[in-house]
Amino acid sequence: TASLFLWWGWWGKKKKKQTTTKAKKKNRGASSVVVEKKGAALRKWPAAHLAYFLDLLEEAPSYALDRAALVALGNAAGFSTSRNYEIKFRWAKVLLKAGEPLGLDLAVDVVTTQGRMKFTRPLYRAICAAPIPGALDTAVNTFETHIDFYHPICRKMVAADLQFFIDNRPKIPSSSKAALGPRRALLVASGLALLLVGGRRFFSSSSSK
Repeated sequence: TASLFLWWGWWGKKKKKQTTTKAKKKNRGASSVVVEKKGAALRKWPAAHLAYFLDLLEEAPSYALDRAALVALGNAAGFSTSRNYEIKFRWAKVLLKAGEPLGLDLAVDVVTTQGRMKFTRPLYRAICAAPIPGALDTAVNTFETHIDFYHPICRKMVAADLQFFIDNRPKIPSSSKAALGPRRALLVASGLALLLVGGRRFFSSSSSK
């Protein structure tokens, strides 16, 4: 009876979890449909209105930016394929802030096909700060490959920004690991010395008895 009760409880929890997962997927699919419909309407907006809309979207906290919804919005509105750099620049920053890898590809495309300071420097900084694995390395490699493409002033400013992010990259304190080696050796040596001294005292006391 107890085993049957436990099995029934486990099965109930499993069915409840499956139902919740299906409901979440259904809601997510419904929201994607709504986003696609709204995004298609954005194609009729003037470029200035779209730029203002993307500026407001970028100001939202990163946890409020759903990556799946953003991808659906971008596909419906055509942000990634826009020929207007004002739109592509802003859209790339929104995707990077959300941690969407598609934003990394879009940002690299923007910084390697035009050299204006107003687009290039902020995008390099956004790439470096993006919560995407390998984003900083991508920024450095892209800059080194296309360094002659930029104006000397832009080149100097971007190089300084990259160096700042490199210097402030979270690192494992290797110095503490290196310093730990001699400390461990000292602790082991001290322990052995104590064991030898204690053993000698023990044998000397037992022999005297």
